[in-house]
Amino acid sequence: MRVPFVRLLLTLALVGAPAAVGSAQGRLRPPGFVTCDRNHLTSFTGRVVSLARDGDTTTLRMETDESTKERFILRHPGADATAWFTLGGIPFTAADWTALLPAGRLRAGARATVWVCTDELNPRVDWEAHEPVG
Repeated sequence: MRVPFVRLLLTLALVGAPAAVGSAQGRLRPPGFVTCDRNHLTSFTGRVVSLARDGDTTTLRMETDESTKERFILRHPGADATAWFTLGGIPFTAADWTALLPAGRLRAGARATVWVCTDELNPRVDWEAHEPVG
């Protein structure tokens, strides 16, 4: 007995379905503060290994959860990077700087997601909330 062509196509589609579902689960939903088109957006999540502020620029280095090393430069003439930082999706404040840089050094284990829009000057950095140990 021959399997009808439509049934064969349906079977092949169902066999391939789990792979399609799995790949869709790996993409993060952009937060509301990211306004560019999703086709022009990339995100990087991981441990921030350094943060250097130098006048009109801030440089952030990250070891991503995907085992890559990335560097992001934020340009902010006459200001600081606060406008491009959030903490858990909430705008960054002066108190957040103190928590992020205790004693002037980057907090150990600091993590963030950096949202990069190809059509914007600066990436947006969404820091993960720090949970004190103990």
